[in-house]
Amino acid sequence: MKNMKLSSKMAMGFGIILVITAILGYTSWSGLGSVIRNVGFMEKGSERLAEMNKVAGFRKDFSIQGFENYPNETQNPNDKWQEAYSTLSNGLTNFKTLDGLTDQNRDMIAASMTALQSYKDTFTKLTDAQKGMDNAIASWGIIGGNITGKVDQLIADVIETEKNKARKADDTETLLKWADIGSKLDEQIIKPFFLLRAQANILMLKKRDIDFTDYRNQLKVLDDGIEKWAAFVKDDENLTKIAKDLDGYLAEYEKAGTQYYSALKTAQDTNIQMAAAENTIVESINKLQEVLQADMQAVSARTNVLMMTLSVGSIILGVILALVITRSIVKPINRIISDLTSGADQVAAASGQVSASSQSAAQGASEQASSLEETSSALEEMASMGKTNAENADKANGLMTQTTQVVGQAQKVMGQTSEAMGSITDASTKIAKIIKVIEEIAFQTNLLALNAAVEAARAGEHGKGFAVVADEVRNLAQRSAQAANETGSLIQDTIERVKKGSELNTELEQAFANVNQSASQVASLVEQITTASREQAKGIEQVNAAMGQMDKVVQQNAAGAEESASASEELSSQAQVLRQTVDQLATLISGIDSVNAANLAIASVGSTKKTNTKQSNSGETYAKSDSEKKKADSLEKISDF
Repeated sequence: MKNMKLSSKMAMGFGIILVITAILGYTSWSGLGSVIRNVGFMEKGSERLAEMNKVAGFRKDFSIQGFENYPNETQNPNDKWQEAYSTLSNGLTNFKTLDGLTDQNRDMIAASMTALQSYKDTFTKLTDAQKGMDNAIASWGIIGGNITGKVDQLIADVIETEKNKARKADDTETLLKWADIGSKLDEQIIKPFFLLRAQANILMLKKRDIDFTDYRNQLKVLDDGIEKWAAFVKDDENLTKIAKDLDGYLAEYEKAGTQYYSALKTAQDTNIQMAAAENTIVESINKLQEVLQADMQAVSARTNVLMMTLSVGSIILGVILALVITRSIVKPINRIISDLTSGADQVAAASGQVSASSQSAAQGASEQASSLEETSSALEEMASMGKTNAENADKANGLMTQTTQVVGQAQKVMGQTSEAMGSITDASTKIAKIIKVIEEIAFQTNLLALNAAVEAARAGEHGKGFAVVADEVRNLAQRSAQAANETGSLIQDTIERVKKGSELNTELEQAFANVNQSASQVASLVEQITTASREQAKGIEQVNAAMGQMDKVVQQNAAGAEESASASEELSSQAQVLRQTVDQLATLISGIDSVNAANLAIASVGSTKKTNTKQSNSGETYAKSDSEKKKADSLEKISDF
C-alpha cells in the first residue's frame, strides 16, 4: 500500500465495506425470502386442511341425507362432495408444482394425493351402498303398498260384501264367520304388518344391528300370522289364494330388508374406512406443515448467525481499514510538514548570512563581481524553485479537497447502509404481522371447532362422530396457534438482532465521520504550507533584489565574498531538500515515482555546484558536505514512505 495513491487507498477501503454490506443485504434478503416462502407453503397446507374438512363434512352429510337435497338447496350432498373433492385434488396438484418445495415435500404431497385417490374410490363404494339402500327403501314402499292394497281390497270386496249379504239374509252364523275372518286378519296380518313397517322405519332411522334383529323378529311374527290366517281360511279357495299372495309379498319385503341391511353394513364399513383415510390425509398434510415449520426455523437460525457474523466482521474490518488508511495518510504528511518547516527555518537563517556577507562584500566588489553574478543567477533559480513549490502545494491542496469529498461520499454510503438495515427491520415487522394473522386464523378455527362441538352435543347420538372431528380440529387450531406464537417470537428476536446490527453500523458511520474531520484538518495544514511556500518565494525574490544591490557594491573584501558564497551554497542545499520533501507529498497524493523525484533533486544539486566552482575551497567543502547530508536524509525518508 505504500506506493498506492491516496484515492486508491480510500476507494479500496470503501469498496471492501460496500462488498460486505452487499453480502449482508443479500443474506438478509435471501433468508427472509425463504421464511416468507415457507409461510406461504404453510398457508397452502392450511387451505388444503380446510378443504379436507369440507370433504369430510359433505361425506357425513351424504351418509345422513343420501342423494336428497337439503331444503332450499340446489345441490345434494353427493354433488357437494364431488365439487369439494375436485377442489382439494386440484389444490394438492397445484401445491406440488410450486417452486421452492424440496423433493421430500413433494413426496409427502404425492402420498396425500395417492391416499386421496383411494379415498375417492372408497366414496364410490359408499354411493353404491347408498343406492342399494335407496332401492331397498323404494322396494319396501312398493311392496308395502301392494300388501296394503291387497288387504284393503280383501276387506272391501270380500269380507264386507259377504257380511252385508249375511245381514240382508239375516244369516247370523255367516255374519259371525266373516266377522271372525276379518278380526283374525286384523290381528294376525294387518297389525303385525304395521309393526313391521314401523320397525323398518326405526332401522332406517337408527341403523343399528339390534334394530335389524327386531325387524327380522317382527317379520317372523307376520309370517306366522299369515300362515295361521291361511290355515283358518283354507276352506275358501279365494281367501287361500290371497293368503299365498300376501306370503309372496312378504318374501319380497324380507328380501328388500336384507338388501337394505347389507347395503347399510357396507356403508358403515365404508364410512369407517373413509374416516381412517381422512385421518391419514390430514396427518400427511400436518406432517408436511411440521417439516415446513422446521425448515423455516432452520433458515431463520442460519440467517441470524450469518448476519451476526458478517455484521461483527464488517465492523472489525471497517475499524481496521479506518486506522490503517488514517495512519498511512497522517503519518507521512506530518513528517513532510516537519521537513518543510525545518527547511524554511534553515533558508531563513541562510538568508541572514547572505545579507551579512553582502554588507561585507561591498568593500571588495571589484574582486567578487563575477562571483556576485553567479550568486544572483543561483538566487533566480531558487526563486523559480520556490514558485514551483507553491504551485505543487496548490495541487496538493486540491487533492486533499477531493479526499475530503471521497470521505463524505463514504459517509453517505454508510447512511444508505443504515437505511437498508431499517428496510430489513420493516420486512421482519411485516412477517411478524403475517404470523399474527395466522394466530388469529387459528383462534377463529378454535372458536368454530368449539361451536361445532356444542352443536354435535346437541345432536346427541348422531353428532358423536362430528364431535370427535370438531375436537380434532380444535386441537389442530391450538397447535397452529402455538406454532404461530413460537414463529412470532423468532421473528421478534430477528428484529432485535437486526436493530443491533443497525446500531453498530451507525457507530461505523461515526468513525468515518472522524476520518472526514481528520482529512479536513490535513487539507487545512496543506493550505498553510501553500501560503508559506508563496511567502518563501517572495523572500527569495527579495534576496535576489538584495544581491542586485550587492552587485553595485564593489568594496567588499574577499572574506565577505567567501561567506556570501558559503551562504548561497547553503540556500541552494536547503532549496533542494525542500524540493525533495514536496516530491514526497506529490508521491503520496498523485503517485509520482519517488526515484524520479530523487534523481531530479540530485541533478539540481549538481547544477548548483557547477555554478559555484569559482568559490573558495572551504565554502565549497562545507556546502557539499551539508548538501550530501540533507540529500541522504531525504532519500531515507522517501524510502521509508
